[in-house]
Amino acid sequence: MKFLCLLALPVSLLLSQAGFSKVIQSCAVDSVAQVSFKYCVTKSSESKSKDILYYFHGGGGDESGWLELSSKFYEGWETKGLDVPAVITISFGEIWLLVEKNELPTSGLLNLFVAGIAPKLETMVLGAPPAKRFAIGLSMGGFNLTQLLQLGSRGLKFDNVALLCPALIALTPWAPQSEIDRFITKTGADPETVANVVEIGKSFVPNAMVWGEQVDPFENLSKVTKESSPKIILIVNSNDFTFRSGGLEYASRANALKLPLLSMEWPGGHCNIDEAKMTEFTSEWFL
Repeated sequence: MKFLCLLALPVSLLLSQAGFSKVIQSCAVDSVAQVSFKYCVTKSSESKSKDILYYFHGGGGDESGWLELSSKFYEGWETKGLDVPAVITISFGEIWLLVEKNELPTSGLLNLFVAGIAPKLETMVLGAPPAKRFAIGLSMGGFNLTQLLQLGSRGLKFDNVALLCPALIALTPWAPQSEIDRFITKTGADPETVANVVEIGKSFVPNAMVWGEQVDPFENLSKVTKESSPKIILIVNSNDFTFRSGGLEYASRANALKLPLLSMEWPGGHCNIDEAKMTEFTSEWFL
């Protein structure tokens, strides 16, 4: 199933269609340090899990999109009799990047999430820090998850994460147009999508130096150690001509650093998700 743009649907409709009436999603608006955000918490009423799974949505999505992605997951988890963790999703809008604080007012969401939002929501849901943390990032959410990973011991400890069709391009937003054109010609990437990625990057990061030092997922992967790294699954799609090469490059660099990353290529376009395989991978996390 393809998840390019996750749209909000009435929660009751999603529950009815998915066929798992024991799963309840509640959503609200909150703020930390005067920054407003939306969030949803999805829980199985029979689960005794003390773990947390974070879901980071893709561009154009929102905090409620988890149920659209995960209906088949819950069916598989229930069949296996697993204690499924509570799922926390957050959103600052359709497009946002978790980057460290810099001179731009749009920056700092990474710091805010790690030091403020995550502890607040975890305490609200569990009453204490979780025994284990898991995370799934889709497209833009996959990029955001790379930012959390490269914090290493300065950030949150995750046990397992999945980067699904991460929106990674091995170019800086300040690459000359000639370099961008060569990338598009070589990969078959969509020019409009590449242009949007460039503009989004510039909206949250002021210049190439800050990008290289703090944000670039490829250059900053060296900050991740085997001790601080969770087990990572990275999925690319064979016909995702814009982001496939970036995902493969990220996997190659992670493997060169001996990080515990398993990469796979699935058929189809951007974010064509094999729900059965994802259910199997995530089921192993909850054993």
